[in-house]
Amino acid sequence: MRYAVFILLSATIVGLYAQFSPNKVLWYNYEGELLTGIPGTSQEHSGLKIICTVLIQQDLNTVRMKLSEVSLKYLQEKVTNPVEKVNDELFTDTSEEELWRLTEQLQKPTQFQYRRGLISDIEGSIDEPHWSVNIKRGVLNLLQVNLEGRNRVYDRPVDINRAGKDDHILGDKLFKVIEEGISGECESQYVIKSWKSIPDYNNGQLTETKKGYNVTKVINYDNCKTRSLLTTTSVRGFKCARCNDQNLLKSNGLIRQNIIREQDGDVIESVIAEGQHVFTPYRTEDGGIVTFIKQMLRLTTLEREDIQPDQLIPEPENKQLKGGLKYVFQKTSEEEDLLNDINDVTSTNTEVIHLLKLLSESVLKNELTKATPEFFLQLIQRLRKCTLVELQNIMEEFEEELPHFKDQKRITDKDLYDLEKKMKIQSRRFLHDALPLVSTISSNSLIKTLIEKKKITGEAAIQILSSTALTAKPTQQFVNKTRELCTSKAVIANIQLRATCLLSFGSLVNTLCTGEQQQRNCQAWIRESHKEFLLTGIQLSQPRNVQLMHLKAIGNAGMSETINDLQQLIESTNADVELRATAVYALRRMTILQQNKIRTILLPIFLNQRIAVELRIAAYYILMETKPDLAIVQMIAESLRKENSNQVGSFVFSHLTSLSNSTIPCNHEISVIAKQVLQYSKPFRNGAQFSKHIPIGKMSDDLKLGAFLEINHIGQKAAPFPLSMNAKLSANILGYQTSIVEAGMRTESLHYILNNIFGTATKSNAIKKWIDDLVPVEARDKVPDPKFLGYLKMFGREIRFASLDKLIFDSITKKDFNLLKIIETKLKKFTKQLDLQKAFVLFEGTHQIASELGLPLALNITSAGVMTVNYVGRIAARPPLSEILRGQAIPKSLVIEGAIKPRLALKMTGKMGADSIILKTGVAIDANANVNLPINGKLKVDLSEGIYDVKVKTPSENRQLVILQTKPYTFKEEAELDDITTYRNEVKKQIEGQLIKRKPCIKAISVGKESIGVEIEVRSKWISSTGVPSAPRFPLSGPVDFNITTRSGVNRPEEYSITLEVSTVNVSSEFIKESMKINTFRQWITSSSSSSEQNEGLESKSNEDEWTFVPAWIGTIIEKAKEKIMCEISSKSTDRSGRLELDDRKLSRSNEERADSKLATRLLVTIVGIHEERTELQRKIVAELLINGNEEGFKTVTMELVQSPTKAGEIPLKLCMQNEILFPAPDFVIPDNLKSSPSGSGSDASKSGESWSDSSEEMKHLILDERLRIMTKQVRSKLNIQWGVSCINDKKLEIKARFEQSQMQRQELKDKLNPVRIQCNKDRSDGLRFSPTCLEIIKQDNELRSMHVMMTYVNIPLWYRIMYSKMILLFEKETMDNLVIDTVDQKNKGGTVLISGAIDKTHTKMDLVIKHPYKTLTWHDVSLPVHLEPLSARYSLISQYRQRMFNNKFPPTCKVVKDQVKTFDDLEYKYNITTCPHILAKDCSSSGLYTVTARRSPVHSNKKEVMILTEGNTIELKPHSDVDNADIIVSVDAIPLDIRNNQQITIFSNGKILTETIFPHMDKIDVLRKKPSAITGSASSEERHIEEIMEEELATISLRDTVSNLDVIKPSEATRPTTRLHSTVLSITPETVKSSVEPSLKPNVDSESDDIDSLSMSRERHEEREIDSEERKYWQDFKIRMETMKAVNRTDFGRIAHVIRKTNDTVEVECVSVGLTIKFNQRYVKTQVSPWYHGLQCGLCGEYDGEQTSDLVGPEGLSYDDSQIFGITYRVSDVKLCSLVTEMFECLPKMKTIVIDDVILDNVESTCFSKIPVPRCDSCTPTKRHQELIEFSCLEKNDGTRYMKERAENEVITKVSYLKTDIVSVVDTHLKCVK
Repeated sequence: MRYAVFILLSATIVGLYAQFSPNKVLWYNYEGELLTGIPGTSQEHSGLKIICTVLIQQDLNTVRMKLSEVSLKYLQEKVTNPVEKVNDELFTDTSEEELWRLTEQLQKPTQFQYRRGLISDIEGSIDEPHWSVNIKRGVLNLLQVNLEGRNRVYDRPVDINRAGKDDHILGDKLFKVIEEGISGECESQYVIKSWKSIPDYNNGQLTETKKGYNVTKVINYDNCKTRSLLTTTSVRGFKCARCNDQNLLKSNGLIRQNIIREQDGDVIESVIAEGQHVFTPYRTEDGGIVTFIKQMLRLTTLEREDIQPDQLIPEPENKQLKGGLKYVFQKTSEEEDLLNDINDVTSTNTEVIHLLKLLSESVLKNELTKATPEFFLQLIQRLRKCTLVELQNIMEEFEEELPHFKDQKRITDKDLYDLEKKMKIQSRRFLHDALPLVSTISSNSLIKTLIEKKKITGEAAIQILSSTALTAKPTQQFVNKTRELCTSKAVIANIQLRATCLLSFGSLVNTLCTGEQQQRNCQAWIRESHKEFLLTGIQLSQPRNVQLMHLKAIGNAGMSETINDLQQLIESTNADVELRATAVYALRRMTILQQNKIRTILLPIFLNQRIAVELRIAAYYILMETKPDLAIVQMIAESLRKENSNQVGSFVFSHLTSLSNSTIPCNHEISVIAKQVLQYSKPFRNGAQFSKHIPIGKMSDDLKLGAFLEINHIGQKAAPFPLSMNAKLSANILGYQTSIVEAGMRTESLHYILNNIFGTATKSNAIKKWIDDLVPVEARDKVPDPKFLGYLKMFGREIRFASLDKLIFDSITKKDFNLLKIIETKLKKFTKQLDLQKAFVLFEGTHQIASELGLPLALNITSAGVMTVNYVGRIAARPPLSEILRGQAIPKSLVIEGAIKPRLALKMTGKMGADSIILKTGVAIDANANVNLPINGKLKVDLSEGIYDVKVKTPSENRQLVILQTKPYTFKEEAELDDITTYRNEVKKQIEGQLIKRKPCIKAISVGKESIGVEIEVRSKWISSTGVPSAPRFPLSGPVDFNITTRSGVNRPEEYSITLEVSTVNVSSEFIKESMKINTFRQWITSSSSSSEQNEGLESKSNEDEWTFVPAWIGTIIEKAKEKIMCEISSKSTDRSGRLELDDRKLSRSNEERADSKLATRLLVTIVGIHEERTELQRKIVAELLINGNEEGFKTVTMELVQSPTKAGEIPLKLCMQNEILFPAPDFVIPDNLKSSPSGSGSDASKSGESWSDSSEEMKHLILDERLRIMTKQVRSKLNIQWGVSCINDKKLEIKARFEQSQMQRQELKDKLNPVRIQCNKDRSDGLRFSPTCLEIIKQDNELRSMHVMMTYVNIPLWYRIMYSKMILLFEKETMDNLVIDTVDQKNKGGTVLISGAIDKTHTKMDLVIKHPYKTLTWHDVSLPVHLEPLSARYSLISQYRQRMFNNKFPPTCKVVKDQVKTFDDLEYKYNITTCPHILAKDCSSSGLYTVTARRSPVHSNKKEVMILTEGNTIELKPHSDVDNADIIVSVDAIPLDIRNNQQITIFSNGKILTETIFPHMDKIDVLRKKPSAITGSASSEERHIEEIMEEELATISLRDTVSNLDVIKPSEATRPTTRLHSTVLSITPETVKSSVEPSLKPNVDSESDDIDSLSMSRERHEEREIDSEERKYWQDFKIRMETMKAVNRTDFGRIAHVIRKTNDTVEVECVSVGLTIKFNQRYVKTQVSPWYHGLQCGLCGEYDGEQTSDLVGPEGLSYDDSQIFGITYRVSDVKLCSLVTEMFECLPKMKTIVIDDVILDNVESTCFSKIPVPRCDSCTPTKRHQELIEFSCLEKNDGTRYMKERAENEVITKVSYLKTDIVSVVDTHLKCVK
């Protein structure tokens, strides 16, 4: 049977082949139809149809085909069902004149080979273009049938239905093959079924039985060996394996063939083909742009007679092989030849000049419309057709400068002549912008000529060459001309121009010669020539800047031939580190093709820890670009275990971490690997000062769109600034990963540069010079000459880089200020200061595939823009800018005046359609953005007075500020009659989107028409796809319009004046009391407990106990303790010191007023709408903001605002706001006698805290009783806002918030099995008090993860309530999976919203409860979008994020406790500081701004003394006595200061001193005295948690009557505000108002509508609100109060030099100008410095360079292993300073270089010197010895070594430390000596 089937199949194939026999001619009718539309949006479609007759005849071994009667029709109508055949009546015929160009080529004969049903070797006339052959391929594609199943995917076909009867000639088969078709070599699935007709009677005769086959072929375009597609774009991206299924166009095809058997063979009777190509930018189910293709081929005539020779289809003339059945795209060279042919006939000069005129007019008329970018795109297209001669003529016409008006006689009108001159300048600018974008050989030749002849120079030439680098399709000639330009004299003479030219050349080489397809177009000898040219610049003989630019050009080129030369440079130890690192980055474009080679080069570089940090990080980064396998990444991760450099470890760990969390599709595989290896690597969680890789971005799988920002910065040891930093913005669009823009910089000695610009002269004194002489220090800022290098990349190509060196910096900062003065003089004149214009093309790309008709189906996107910025005005600074930059003066004022007009017009067009050479049809989307934001006004900044004044003129006419539009439409374009490359007469038909929504959504919001006199309208119009799941998304859903428009309003003022006055005002204790009264007067909900409140019905318990800061049972203890302490205080006349100063004058605001005053910040904002003629129409708003932070831990912010009426008869609008924040102070400590509870349970409580007790300052918060500690760790805030016509009985909103420890958190802290807590106890028992685990416990203990918020409202507007409801509904929708809604029996408090929440310890999830009056919403484990840092009881929120950023090392801190030293870089070592001063910290840069020394007190041996030398002052801190908690003596320049506890002394640069009192945070204690019996009972009742109280409170609230109890409080006479305002500041007087009537604020809970009405009082009802007489009196006195608060004038005091604070037993000295802070309490010294000193420190506190390995570096720069020897190197050895007698001083060990003489080394007598000095006793006897293994360097014995030996007796020889080690010997070190 198997053989029978084979025989039958062979016979069938032979029969089919016989259909094209020499004696047989077949006539077919052919129709090909193509429609494009957005079927999910609209029925509008655009398309075309090709109709022709096909004649096929065989001649010997070949088959010939000829098309005749060709016609082309087009359609642009609504089509109900585009899948079915469209009625011919809807199509329109093209004109005969247009059709002739098509039929002329299509009627030419074609011949091909037809073997076994497969078509190959298509031949045509040599002059027949590819487009004509492609259309014929579309016809031939229907005739191909692979019955034999050649190139099958499977070995055997599958029988669908086994042949069981004789009438089945061939069994039904199904098989898959890979065959060539018009779309490429793709998989085709064949289904072959045989058929047999049933005989029938016709005219009494039985018809003949017919047999044949039905062949169905399904083409799988997702499985193709090769695909007929072409992508051309100015943006290069790559597609990773994970994105291969994300094709831009999804395609499917189906061909059905009907084959009949005739006596002389088989004949294809009919063919029907269907295809669809869908562009879906988002998800497939969302719909998109669809192209429907239908083909029909039907046999009409079959002639079997012998054909006469003259009737045969002739052979093609001058035939040429055109290829196979696969579609062939036009080549670039052919396109240029076609253009040249056309240009011989047609000139485009007139069109170019016309477009330039339109562009120039749009700029000069200030009318950048949406057509302006379109004109620019048309200009580029027209210039691409110009020959070199035409381009030269155009440039010459506009490059020629017009003479002065007086020197010409052509035009008599000067205005007209000036306009012509401006038009010429603007046209020249547009030509310069367009020329590099033309990207033809002619344009490139012209650019070369213009630059070589210096007709274009400077920045204009650089910009043109930069744009040339983005050429999408350069030719070899194009690249060669660019290379010639780079070697011209004009380019070489300008270093920046040369660098830009080389970068452009490298990019063009990469585009032309890199990649498999490109390598075939770039011959080997050409590649070798380009390689040699690039490599000549990196030879050692070349200057360094030339080497850099050539290395960067090599990186742009990405030629694998250069990799060996780059390897030599990378591995060279003699080359500069920057050059080696640049060579590493030059490998970046080779990482895909040369993966293994690059890994072999870079892996050893990274693993070698002796290599520079910058080079190792570069090697790692490029190594990871090769996407290494698991083994290599595992090796890198394991190397972190032994990594010595924190910079390298921090970067690698952060990069691996970001890869493990990456959502970039192309990083999927490496992300999985990174997650695996991170489990075994050592974590480096260093702060932001260390090298980091920081990723930001997200990928949306639904939208197939993602944007990513990667920031890399590489730190350095020698400076606080990064050595290099770069940021790269990339995007993943439709599966393509593209780098959009990247910018970076590299600096050396930036510290030197900034010091020269902003640095000040160093002040010194005798003691500082003395110490500097005794301990000479090697300067730590001895670094290379200052350098700066910056670069810019666009789409992966580096297009610009600039470098500066020391010579340039010195000329700017020190010597030459003439240029700056010239610029400053020009800026002061009121003239045109800026005239910027730039036209650009953002994106230009085309993706083409072959359609079944043989026409290219193209997806084309172009985007262009025009931007202009004009500024006319002046800029003036006082004093001059040159003096400010020189440091000769400080800035005082700045004035900026004038009009600035920034304008931007952007246009992006995306088209999808078919091109039939004479006609284009399809669907397009236009997106336009137009921004016009003119500003006319004046800005004045007076820094000395703190006044910021802005005046802005209002627009007098309608002006559209922002226009955003998208419009989908169908289009039809016709080609020019004499130019088939140019299309005209574009007919557009808008797609409205009726299939989604019949009518568009329109939204308009207008504000300001009456209130400010200028109406601002925001209007949007769009088609909403909500509720239509399968509808296409934006922008395919329909037209969208968004506009922001300004119009003149009612009584428009000419201008607005906005003034901000920032001042520091005196605030006395009397003012504090009055301010609190005012606040009470303002508050309509109060937290104070009083009888009046209870009488008004307010629940004092919920408003007092609920918000009490600490348990009330402590109140009794405090009262008793205060009485005892006050008795002790009264018997003392000296200053008191202790942990807590209980003073009635500070404990209560209301007892005794203090005579001194405090300072607060005051902001006064005045907004006036100025009418020059009608002053009565002026609008005024005055707002006063007072920030009072006098009390530590208690901050208040109050604001009062008045707005004048906008209409006659209206009452002024008022707003009052009070905000209070109460948080625990870091230094607050409860005395020991307050730790026990009144019930005597304190002993048990103290036991629970024993393991946490510590005497150090840092652990003070841990010694408290656990119950008290938990209860006091809260942050409370209250915000009251009242606004409207009254601040008492109008709109009101109060928000109370409490943050505390959550219940889960307290359980975690109590857990004794907590591993972190166990480890901390273990660390502390080992003496590690500051271990990471203990710091983590402290952090967790202070976290406030629980939040409780109560919002109470009355009469809030309806829009506010609607907005809140929408926000809640949106949140419910997004978190529905975690939400539980309870509406059953919910009777929560009316007019109140209660919110409670708690985040988990990972800070990534949250539980939340929101209680509304009738509904309770509960969320569990809601994932937070970002890592949310909770509030802390120890640090502010800003401080927390700052500490997190710097890994708890901000500011850098050094601690000395007893004999333990912890450096800035957290290295702990032991060293016993003696009575000699030791340098703790010193600015070891050339500036030498400060020195801090410490010593053991010679009088009080168990205490220390500190001396601070800075700003020419000597500040000394000494203990007063041996008694614990004794006073500290503070002296400045040997003059003692009288400073008491809780005082602050500010010392100014001119020597003046200001003494102020620090208000301690006494609210914690004061609040306890209000209700001492609020909580009573035993210890068990005292252990109740706040959260439990809150839960009870919420339960109580839910059972209360929902009738509101929020009645307004009537202020008593005692709470009336004091009149304190001035009448000249604001002239706003309320109109006559009615007598006071108290309205009811009681909400009606029986009706929801009534509730809404009561909460939404409209503006029209304001007149009905009546003002209380007291409030009217208050606002009348508002003017007087503002002037009473005079600003403090500190200008006479000068600059602040030092601030000295004393709190309890600690003195803090802050040296403001140098960034130094010292905290001292006699037993420990804490030193904090600014991060500015990174790498510039020295002393016992280390180098502060981020590496612990360099912390034991002595003053001479030598590294020590022994901390005792290291400590001696920083000892100041002086009899007077050490407070020693002469005999004892002479026996101090001294650092000496050890000399070993007469050493025979390699048969040479040598003298050996120790590489580091050691302490030795000279004339004394050592009493304490220590043996050390010391390295020696040996030199040949001669006169030089003898001289060095003599020097070693008196000084340290440091230069031998850099020599190699020859011998190692054990040496005695002397630590103590005696006579």
